Amino acid sequence: MTAVCPDCGTPISAIVTRGPSAHFLAPCGCRATTRTVRDLAGDADRGRGVATDGGLDVQLAFADFHAFERDLLYAVRALERDGDQEPPKGLAIKSYLEDDYDEINHSRLYQNLDALIERGLLSKAEKDGRTNEYATTDRARQLLTRHAQRRADQAGLTGVDRP
Repeated sequence: MTAVCPDCGTPISAIVTRGPSAHFLAPCGCRATTRTVRDLAGDADRGRGVATDGGLDVQLAFADFHAFERDLLYAVRALERDGDQEPPKGLAIKSYLEDDYDEINHSRLYQNLDALIERGLLSKAEKDGRTNEYATTDRARQLLTRHAQRRADQAGLTGVDRP
């Protein structure tokens, strides 16, 4: 079964996100609510209501995230790379970011980590009864790589001269 636009009935091939609440369905271009996007993405994750060619492609751009969310992604990735082979815990992520932020309260930290988990960019595993470990997903690593490459290219740090 193919997912269709709830407004016009056109089969959906992708969801394009251009901000925290700016979502558009492709190819029809109809605007979609966050709830609709979550429902459609959830159907894709469960293998329901999607095209047989692999499902919906929920496209995210780095600009779709608030600065703190972007910083969280980079922090988790840096701690994964530089850590002691264990996924970073919430307090390690907080400590990593404290040089850039005056104060990070627990509520802000964990609400944003949970939002990144919901968007499929982080995974969370319970280490013990109190501690969670976080890891970037393949999707997050691809997003970070694309953004870093684009910024390096813009700054002329890639060694490639463009006309």
